[in-house]
Amino acid sequence: NSSLRSLDLRDAGLDAADPSGELVPLLAETLATHATLRWVNLDGDRLMIRQLIGAERTEKLDFSGKELQASSAVVIGALLSSNTTLKSLILSHTSLKSPAAAASIAQGVESLARGGSLTHIDLGASGVAKESTSRIVQAVTGTDLTSLGLARCGLDEKHGSLLAECIKRSGKLATVNLATNRLGAAGAKPIGDALKVAILSLKELDLSNNKLGPEGCKSIAEGLKFSKAVQSVDLSANKAGPGPFPKAFAIAIKSCPTLTSVNLRGNDIGSDAMKGIAQAIAIHHSMTSTDLAANGLTDDCAKALAGVVRASAMVKLDLSENSLDAKGQGGKELAEGLKVQSKLQCFSLKGNPLSQLSLQELSYAIRDNKTLTEINLEGCKLGKEGKILMDRAKRAKLQILM
Repeated sequence: NSSLRSLDLRDAGLDAADPSGELVPLLAETLATHATLRWVNLDGDRLMIRQLIGAERTEKLDFSGKELQASSAVVIGALLSSNTTLKSLILSHTSLKSPAAAASIAQGVESLARGGSLTHIDLGASGVAKESTSRIVQAVTGTDLTSLGLARCGLDEKHGSLLAECIKRSGKLATVNLATNRLGAAGAKPIGDALKVAILSLKELDLSNNKLGPEGCKSIAEGLKFSKAVQSVDLSANKAGPGPFPKAFAIAIKSCPTLTSVNLRGNDIGSDAMKGIAQAIAIHHSMTSTDLAANGLTDDCAKALAGVVRASAMVKLDLSENSLDAKGQGGKELAEGLKVQSKLQCFSLKGNPLSQLSLQELSYAIRDNKTLTEINLEGCKLGKEGKILMDRAKRAKLQILM
């Protein structure tokens, strides 16, 4: 058919009708060479054929959130094999659980990597099998890739060396998202070593919720000490604890002048161990965002945290879900920090039970601080008097969450 422009096969049941897996690749081959066909619909979403094969130049293809059936994924992977212009491929949250679908996508990415155009790939929560993920990481290693997204991809400690090699050999890799995997301490060790090599390229690293533990977090901190470019580090929910990590990370902060964002939420670091980190952040001239929520912090480190409040570049600070006023003094220390005119705009003390004295001091500080635009006091047990104090502290362009 030399005039066909579209093909709708939504009700054809290709996945069920092709148990051997031979029909869909044959269809993909036909689609790739058809002179007039513009799109095909296999499961509810149109696949733009000329964009996939690169005949119609496009730099980005975004399939995120689409419930792609196996047949669609196989066609996408097959058509990408002839594309030499695509720069960004996003397949996050696409449920690519079929082995045939994952293998086809991996093959497509391998072809893109050989073509040299691909700079960004995101497979986060796509369901791609570990074997195919490994193929993809190997394919992009040593290329001009700048961003790699593999969050929720089922990666474990065995993938650590593979990922480390990718970080070391990909000279332009700036963003790596490995959140919510199971790399563990063993997987973190080679990645930490790789950070000592990728000192000029890597800018954003997300290893949140990876079961790294104290030693794994320390490995990452040791690697970060050598970085000359890193801007954002997320190590939240890794059970870092008060052991070897805090001291190493405090040194890393001092060694990274480019660092702007740190997330250590939910690591049970404790007050004594957090003091060194807080002191390092307080004297850092580039840090704009810090999350230290849910770390078992008490009044004992409130004075050090007040220094973070006063930090010269700090814009957003989250100290929620701690016990910073358990002795009735922590809130007062933080209020003193707020009285200094800084750049702090968003401040969260959510879930910290605050005494009436601390609330009074906070109300004065909030009223006088002209840069603050939002303060979160939800779950702070304000009581009637506390709410009255906060109502009096309200001013234009300031939101007080209670």
